Amino acid sequence: MSKNQDKDSPAESRENNITNINLYGGNYNEKIEGNYYQNREVILQRNFVARSPYKGLKRFNAKDKELFFGRSRLTSKIIQAVNQSNLVLVLGASGSGKSSVVRAGVIPQMEDLSTSQTCLFTPNRNPFVSFHRSLLDPEADVFDESEVEFVLEGGSNTLGKTFKLLKSKDAQWLIFIDQFEELFTSCSNIETRRNFIQGIVELVQDKKQSVKLVLAMRSDFLEELGAYPKFSEIAEKNISLVADLQTEELRQAIAEPAAKHGVVFESGLVEEIIKDVQGQAGSLPLLQYTLNLLWQESDLSERVLKSETYRQLGGVSGALQKHVNQIYQEFSPEQQLATKQILLRLVDVVISEKSEDLRTAVSRRAYKSEFTDIQAETVQLLVDQSLLVSDELRQEKQATVEIAHEALLTSWAELKDWISDARSTISLNNRLAEDAARWQGLRGENQERANEELWTGSKLEKAIELRKDGTFDIVLGGLGELVNGFIDASVEWREQRIQKELEAAKKIAVADRKIRIEAQKRAKEQKEANIKLRIWSIVAGSFGIAASFLGIISYFVSQESQLKQRAAEIKVQLSVKNGIEYLLESIDLVGDNQKFNQRSFNTINKLLLEVQSVLYQAVEDSREKSAFNDHNNSVWSVAFSPDGQHIVTCSADKMIKLWSLEEQSLVHNFNGHKDYACYVVRFSADGKYIVSAGGDKTIKLWSVEEKSLVHNFNGHKDKIVSVNFSPDGKYLISAS
Repeated sequence: MSKNQDKDSPAESRENNITNINLYGGNYNEKIEGNYYQNREVILQRNFVARSPYKGLKRFNAKDKELFFGRSRLTSKIIQAVNQSNLVLVLGASGSGKSSVVRAGVIPQMEDLSTSQTCLFTPNRNPFVSFHRSLLDPEADVFDESEVEFVLEGGSNTLGKTFKLLKSKDAQWLIFIDQFEELFTSCSNIETRRNFIQGIVELVQDKKQSVKLVLAMRSDFLEELGAYPKFSEIAEKNISLVADLQTEELRQAIAEPAAKHGVVFESGLVEEIIKDVQGQAGSLPLLQYTLNLLWQESDLSERVLKSETYRQLGGVSGALQKHVNQIYQEFSPEQQLATKQILLRLVDVVISEKSEDLRTAVSRRAYKSEFTDIQAETVQLLVDQSLLVSDELRQEKQATVEIAHEALLTSWAELKDWISDARSTISLNNRLAEDAARWQGLRGENQERANEELWTGSKLEKAIELRKDGTFDIVLGGLGELVNGFIDASVEWREQRIQKELEAAKKIAVADRKIRIEAQKRAKEQKEANIKLRIWSIVAGSFGIAASFLGIISYFVSQESQLKQRAAEIKVQLSVKNGIEYLLESIDLVGDNQKFNQRSFNTINKLLLEVQSVLYQAVEDSREKSAFNDHNNSVWSVAFSPDGQHIVTCSADKMIKLWSLEEQSLVHNFNGHKDYACYVVRFSADGKYIVSAGGDKTIKLWSVEEKSLVHNFNGHKDKIVSVNFSPDGKYLISAS
């Protein structure tokens, strides 16, 4: 070993290292020349490039392929998987480098081989809009707007139609959908999501298509696929897992980019950095940020990155925290407040599958136009510091902005505290923004459907309260014009509904008064009729027919009494619960009343007071109060919690869903009957447990508080159609 060679080089042979690097692709000789393990003097004799070779919090792209090191094995593995299947799911933790390995590793090599068309996009709020935009990429300049306009239809056959119309017979297409989890965090339209996933399934199943799909998704969203069984089955068979970099790969990722620019590391520094990084999940963005900062803060006149500078930065674990704090402290108070409001606007809070108390912060995009003047100025400062990234949407003439990497959400203590304190306000604001956008989109098409998007009940009250007390202004810098308009429209719609209900109540009151007057009139007429009947009875007795006539009268009196009794019974049931069954019973009762009138001496042909009253109540009570429509298939069973605060549903889509009646929203998904429909769900008497059963021949006991599976009961040999708790909650009874 030369005295100038790095003494910290590994024991592996130079030949093995060259082989690993060659897996990455590109020119073989160039890779040897750039090898970190060769003589340091050779590296220092290269042309010096002052520009940092590290990406900071930004992801690698195809143009960065010459500076992308450490993922040659994974790149080759993914390419092999793409060659064998029409779909590959690249799965890994946040910060594991999923996007970069596809963008800077897989795509450049696939394009070098045979791919004639590549589309890259993230789902965002509408995956069809994002796909449409990627097809109109001005750099590629392949299609005209008129050719791809149909993509915006967003139907389940849209993806298949796209490739049939646009792809030439022998062309090879590669579609990369990055941050696939946005389909569940940003796309709130269930029908759009379902159509997009169905399109992917049909596309993958069509063996004739020369289209390859690569999806990159955070591993903590894998359970979301369970609601789409066919897609889940395909994806789970074609997963490429992005694991942590091995020691050798870390050396390449750290040292090779600097060597490319003619710079070396001080002896021992590479090993020190590796020691700081290894074992820390999702640390690659922090590593790149620290290396980029190390480069910028170093005196490179000697072309050596030094340990002292690295330690002054705080190492990998502290560099981002320290540097962001420094940037933040240099801001004016107005800019600091704007920074907080901007970052909280660019965050969403997702409820964990395991517990409602475990909420994951994820980044979200926003249009620059949503921000105030002072916020817009601060956005640009944060973009200049590489903490935010902005993307000009050429077709929409608007720029979006988002956090450069989600590592910032977990590595900057200040931001973590802000999110923790404001998570309910963040969630409410984002739901407002999503629903307001849908409302706005529907207004020109169907006002009735648009009105269905307006808020009511406790959700609206909470939004009004936070707007009135200034919470939205303090936390987020206020609400946009669209959201404010949405709240105002919701209030106006609520007032209109209240007014209609008051008018309906007045009509009912007037009708009741008329009924009472009519009843008094009828009573008087009935009294007169009874007098006549008694006279007729006397006359009939004189002729020996009084007994038969009175028998007829007794029959009609009995029939009227039965009608009144049935009306009273229905009214009692309606006081406990309402539903369409009691409305139908009321309608049947009216029919029987009318038949009675035809057979009796009642020439007035009016409904009994009791029958009219119960019909009015049944019609009023049977009106739909809420609609919960998150299931993807038939709903088999519904149950109320004992306290009346929640309902639980199960469906042929294999999902069990817990809903809040007050919030009128989904609380939690229980995913246990993975391959079969769930047929029945019940609450325990104390409301602490839910029991479910289905086609998988198992009974599952769930904890409502822990949001988790407590126990599996096995024993049935066929699908289970009924299950319930004993009154004391100690036993379960089931039928199959």
